[in-house]
Amino acid sequence: MEIYAISIKTHIDDRQFRELAGFLDARTRERLDRFYKREDALRSLYGEILVRYQLSCKLKVPVKDLTIEKSDYGKPFLAHYPDTHFNMSHSGDWACCAIDDNEIGIDVETIKPIDLYIADRFFSQKEVACLHDLPDDQRQDRFFDIWTLKESYIKAVGRGLSVPLCNFSILFNGNTIGMESDKEPACYFFRQYDLEPGYKLAVCAGHDGFPVNLRIETIDDLYNRLCDAGRGLSP
Repeated sequence: MEIYAISIKTHIDDRQFRELAGFLDARTRERLDRFYKREDALRSLYGEILVRYQLSCKLKVPVKDLTIEKSDYGKPFLAHYPDTHFNMSHSGDWACCAIDDNEIGIDVETIKPIDLYIADRFFSQKEVACLHDLPDDQRQDRFFDIWTLKESYIKAVGRGLSVPLCNFSILFNGNTIGMESDKEPACYFFRQYDLEPGYKLAVCAGHDGFPVNLRIETIDDLYNRLCDAGRGLSP
């Protein structure tokens, strides 16, 4: 299992943007063109380049030869490589991806003020009780713990919004994170990673072989590696 993150704080010029977009398929490039805000386009571009480059290295296939499709529920998958699984997420200044040989999901969120009515409406009764048992100044942080862990699970099972968030509970026992459900498959494992203050990052997988640390990439390094590969040099 490999977990990667890349910051969009380092911007690129228009020429570099076009060159990097050239490694993507036409459908993805069209989606980038529809973004109104530059930051949204960068966030999406960096995430796409990050995951495609890492998949290219893992499979030893040129980036442009990778075909990414989406399931009926919107989960991305690699055509022609059914045993390689990946997932992406981005929020704020970060884009992240997870790659594994089994089902996997990842979610990153910016911590921001939240109305806990959202938890009352969407979380399980056990999760809501857990939140309300905490002091006021700890509830926001725990809300985003639960939210990202639940999102990572939904993305791992690949059934999108067909899985109600209240159908399962994320439970905390010291440093151990577990899941309880009588309606959804519960044979999944969870891990949180420190990204930077103000963010939560969670990964869900079908086994507990999580790496100790995530790997931070930079857009400058990826740009140089991709350009070298385009000139016939090794990534």
